[in-house]
Amino acid sequence: MHTSFNSLSCARGAKVLAAALVLTLGPLQAWARSPQPLRPVVAYVDTTAQDLNLDTLPWGSITHINIAFAGIDARGNCAFMDPSGKDVADNSGHVPKVIQKLVAERNAHNPKAKLILSVGGWTMSYRFSEATQTPEGTERLAQSCVAMMEDFGLDGLDYDWEYPTKLGKKNCPQGLNCATQNDPQQFTALLKASRAAMGDDTVNKPLTVAVYMTPGNRGIPYDVVGMDPYLSFWNIMAYDAAAPNWSAGADFHAPVLASQNSLWDYAKAGATPSKLNLGVPYYGYIWWNVPMPVIGTPGRGNEQNWSQYSTMAIKKRYGSDKGCKLYIDRNGDFYYCDSGEHVGEWAAVESERALFVKSLFVRDNNFGGIMMWAVQTDSAKGELTQLIYYILNGSSNGK
Repeated sequence: MHTSFNSLSCARGAKVLAAALVLTLGPLQAWARSPQPLRPVVAYVDTTAQDLNLDTLPWGSITHINIAFAGIDARGNCAFMDPSGKDVADNSGHVPKVIQKLVAERNAHNPKAKLILSVGGWTMSYRFSEATQTPEGTERLAQSCVAMMEDFGLDGLDYDWEYPTKLGKKNCPQGLNCATQNDPQQFTALLKASRAAMGDDTVNKPLTVAVYMTPGNRGIPYDVVGMDPYLSFWNIMAYDAAAPNWSAGADFHAPVLASQNSLWDYAKAGATPSKLNLGVPYYGYIWWNVPMPVIGTPGRGNEQNWSQYSTMAIKKRYGSDKGCKLYIDRNGDFYYCDSGEHVGEWAAVESERALFVKSLFVRDNNFGGIMMWAVQTDSAKGELTQLIYYILNGSSNGK
């Protein structure tokens, strides 16, 4: 069931009110008067983005930045990789330069924010399994990652192993053993070794993981109970549930209900609820040639550079087109165009309303915070990140 955006004045009013509060009071003012520990606002920076601009990051609305990504070399050590998968031995590549700039920007704008080195990701997780098959290999990988973190003056580590026991064949180079049934136990051992090398301060030396959402019957390929004591928090990647490349029809890529259920699923599996951060996407997907604004209707999709379809780009593309309407469903929002230049286009978008609902759910159910991919696709003013920050941390009593 969905309804035209214009008919839901209450939802729109809530969004406008929240946005007005953010712009009027500002996140730094909220920070100054908030007596309780800040709820995490974790911003991934995609260092591979061609349009990466670090000068406009909303530093006052960020508690942690995850720098994506380092990889693992053939020796089983943390290493910066070039696009071909070869390690950059002298640390002279693109990612190290981004890190150096981020450290300088953080020190200038928000020294309290934590900078975290993310290892793995969708394209560079293929050596996790092989590198951690022995205790010696696990210790070597942990020590090398901690050393890299410290060498660059960073605060923490984030392991983005996508995914234990289930690494996609497209991401496994020929000749490598990229996944085994022992991966969950090996992941726990890696966290234990990393935590030991980093010390016991889980606040100032955060150790985190990125894990996938739990719709359908995929289950949780993690030793949740074993991992939780070593972690500062979990980042649940509650997005990419649908996309033109793998979905039968137009659908929500970050459905609200499945996102909320993922938090409960990890909590029931043994994760500390206050450590659970809900991941949200600052991008959407567009389906073409969709005949009607009905969820699940087949169309011809096009998945390209995510920044091309950022939330802000989608709003600009469809928001001013009189042939397009914004539809609201309990699972999210989408644009559909029944006339004009973009006729037949169906665009899933992570709107301000969806971010408001998800942030409120996290806060009011005593989960951790919000993580987003990727912060550089926010507006120049950081409007989406400011909204999230205000909902999570904007009042003196935590509500």
